Amino acid sequence: MTHGRYAIILTHNRPELLERCVAAVGPQVDLVIVIDNASDPPVNTFGSDPMIVIRDDEQPPNLSRLWNRGMRAVLMFIDFPSGPQTWDVAFLCDDAIVHPGWFSDVSTCIRNHDAVIGSTHHVSPVSQPILKTEPDHDVWNRMCPWAFIMRGEKGFEADEDLKWWWGDTFMDFTGRKAGGMVIAPGPVVPNEKMGEFTNIYSHLGEQAGKDGETFAAKYGGRPW
Repeated sequence: MTHGRYAIILTHNRPELLERCVAAVGPQVDLVIVIDNASDPPVNTFGSDPMIVIRDDEQPPNLSRLWNRGMRAVLMFIDFPSGPQTWDVAFLCDDAIVHPGWFSDVSTCIRNHDAVIGSTHHVSPVSQPILKTEPDHDVWNRMCPWAFIMRGEKGFEADEDLKWWWGDTFMDFTGRKAGGMVIAPGPVVPNEKMGEFTNIYSHLGEQAGKDGETFAAKYGGRPW
């Protein structure tokens, strides 16, 4: 039985960072899917990495919907039923530059613990895996929001009501309930432009607040 590995990268007007992101994760996967959200100029494929670009001009962006577009593109790429019966999908921001072996480290840890989703730690590397099967208020040991991997064959999607923030928390908590979220040993993935667009554009900051209210209303409160 074959096992597929794919990466989805969301990007907007960061060509240099995107190229670094693709160069880092491309050799680790079968295909990189770049969701180009209204970049000017548009993103073109580059280098020899296995890569396709999907253009989406919606502004302001709905990150959860863009993730879902990427996941559906993965499913279109897989040749059922002769293709892989299991597959892992990485979700990356364009400023997340993963280390060599990151995909294998996280994917292997997820499957060794029969988890559904996981990442390396978002702040400080851990020496032993941390497995969580229920939502909690532990913001320190949450899933890394900008670089994580999901078992694709589990088939759940992002909540498109969460347009800018909190979508990663939904994915984290849904994964816990479906079998587990694991934080794998390994280096922290840097997020070089953390919060840049939220800080620059007031409407995105407002949307982040609305998303917090939506999350609380739908899922019984905010964990942090």
